[in-house]
Amino acid sequence: SYNFTEVSIEDVIKEVIEMNAPHAAERKITLVSTRKGRGAMPIIKADSDSLRIVIGNLVSNAINYTLPGGKVEVVYKKEGGFVEVDVRDTGVGIPSHQMGRLFTKFFRGDNVVRMQTSGTGLGLFIAKNIISAHDGDMGEESQEGKGSTFWFRLPIK
Repeated sequence: SYNFTEVSIEDVIKEVIEMNAPHAAERKITLVSTRKGRGAMPIIKADSDSLRIVIGNLVSNAINYTLPGGKVEVVYKKEGGFVEVDVRDTGVGIPSHQMGRLFTKFFRGDNVVRMQTSGTGLGLFIAKNIISAHDGDMGEESQEGKGSTFWFRLPIK
């Protein structure tokens, strides 16, 4: 059950960055947010707790799968009738033959399993379901050994 209220995506991103900053620093990873475009970011109708889960999961994954010295960046902007958020990393990336399984239950890439990070393989599945419940869209771009970008966009209502 979702509690849709007026939400500032900037505020949610700021909270998630602050929550994850110690983990990023511990792993020697640069964690930043960048706003693109001019003018005020629009307020959206969303469940803020659920958005924290989505962005938090994407940022946490990016930190966990980026080697020390790397970078995680949350980029957000207004694009047409949508607010778009990209979580970009310089991490290990995802093998191309496994891209189609990313948002399924219990999926973890072969290369990240070898890194011995903890995880259930539910984070992306849950995130995609939350974004879908908000009438949004979610996707990814990745290149093994170069990094990943996970993005979502939500309608401005």
